[in-house]
Amino acid sequence: MPTPSKCRLLPRPVQLLLILAGAAAMAGAEELAEQLPITRPGCPDKCGNLSIPFPFGLMPGCFREGFQVICDHSVDPPRAFLADTDNNRMTVTDSDASAASDAAAYLGFNTSYFPVELVDMSADMSQARAYGPITSGCSTNSTQYRFQTQAMTLGVTQGPFAVSQTLNVVVGVGWRVDVAMDGSSTLACSTGTGRELAARNGSCAGQGCCEAALPPEPVYGSVQPGLVVPNENALWRSSPCSYAMVVEKSRYVFSTPDLYGDTLLMESFPVVLDFAIVGNASCPAKGQRPPPDYACASSNSYCVNATVGLSGYALSYVCKCSEYYEGNPYIANGCRDIDECKFPDLYYCSSKGICKNRPGGYDCPCKPGMRGDGKLGQCVEKFPIVAKAIVGIIGGISIIVVISFLVLLRKERRKTRELYEKNGGPTLERAKKY
Repeated sequence: MPTPSKCRLLPRPVQLLLILAGAAAMAGAEELAEQLPITRPGCPDKCGNLSIPFPFGLMPGCFREGFQVICDHSVDPPRAFLADTDNNRMTVTDSDASAASDAAAYLGFNTSYFPVELVDMSADMSQARAYGPITSGCSTNSTQYRFQTQAMTLGVTQGPFAVSQTLNVVVGVGWRVDVAMDGSSTLACSTGTGRELAARNGSCAGQGCCEAALPPEPVYGSVQPGLVVPNENALWRSSPCSYAMVVEKSRYVFSTPDLYGDTLLMESFPVVLDFAIVGNASCPAKGQRPPPDYACASSNSYCVNATVGLSGYALSYVCKCSEYYEGNPYIANGCRDIDECKFPDLYYCSSKGICKNRPGGYDCPCKPGMRGDGKLGQCVEKFPIVAKAIVGIIGGISIIVVISFLVLLRKERRKTRELYEKNGGPTLERAKKY
């Protein structure tokens, strides 16, 4: 099996747009992650650059059953894998066949087993990403094909993982290729009728590339994208390879050079896995005491019943941090209060309000002289316009009255002075001195 490489990057303009759109949220998440514990005390929480949050873990006592992670330090940087068990593994089968009708002849030949490589894990979302299966068929001449069939085995008995139906798609790439899922005869998608020249970069509408939703029922057991190639490939020299894969939505971007070589054989793309706590347990009813092995360990967390594991029939549940809390609900004190005022792009507070954080939420009272709720953008001044107008008119009249009084007072003083001088006032002043 080729060594999985990093998944193909999106076009640079799209990367820049995504970076700008999520910069503030990512910065806040990174700041919070630096402060919050993600695993049990004394347990390693890193494999190279990859964080390992509980219920995942690297050492005995550091993980729940089914969540053991193996860290491969023989490469730089180290890579993380789910522990290789019958429940969690990647199966790769290599074989040759003369046409699509000979598919049954090569199944089971030259089969290898590999652990599932992890891309990242989120305890709060109860999700993980792993490199997913890719089935390929490459022409060696117009009628001969070399197949490599990959299948991701998950939760055959009591495994906690299942492929997310809502966050993944099945994709087909190639010249006249039909794609199915898990050996089903139901067609998932088709790349058309050989008009590969009509294929366009970024388009997965059926010419050179096709895309379809996963089956509506949860995918358990072996997740295997099926590939049906034409009996004769007239373009085997220019378009030798076809592919079928399960991949996270929008993570694979079709490029026309993918039709004219075997470069996809050297790449791997992430698939989203849902996980849950499985077994004969479910969320405790209101007022009921949780069982001793209850997984929702944080005081600010809650439980949600789930259907992951054992083909959906086992009792299972996931843990979530309460609203306005973030972190890891599976460890004690793992969910911590978010300071919403540090993330104005996520938690709205009007520019006319004052953001104030509190445990389990935040408030946004209006600034002095205003009333309303800043979280709803409804801050208004306490005095309406009519009241302001009346106060303004009264103030204006008062000023006019004061000014008029001062003018009249000055005039009266001037008249008094004139009368004083006309009636001998200065003469009397001099006589008084003598």
